[in-house]
Amino acid sequence: QRLGALQQRDTAMLHTLLHDIEKKLAK
Repeated sequence: QRLGALQQRDTAMLHTLLHDIEKKLAK
């Protein structure tokens, strides 16, 4: 279960990073 939680956390962080990059590129 811990591994699953860590994976979810990593994916969430990656999604946020991608969104930030997209916002920066949009500008």
